[in-house]
Amino acid sequence: MARRINRRLGSCPCPKAHSPTQAGGAPRASVMPVIVLLCAVGAFATGNNLFAVITVAAFGVIGYVMERNGYPVAAMVLGIVMERWWSRAS
Repeated sequence: MARRINRRLGSCPCPKAHSPTQAGGAPRASVMPVIVLLCAVGAFATGNNLFAVITVAAFGVIGYVMERNGYPVAAMVLGIVMERWWSRAS
């Protein structure tokens, strides 16, 4: 029984199912505005100030420009996260 379930779940006939934006069938153009809105609401909810929303928007623009020019966005995110740990350790 478990082998049958695992065989059915393991073999995906749809090659697009491995992309996060295509897994549910929703196109990226309709998913991204929802993500941007949730990021802005979350940034505002953390401190009830507009500066956090502007900061999120600025880093979003920087990430978009980096992605368009072929730079790895994950390296920027890792650098921002590690900077906090590095400054605490010093």
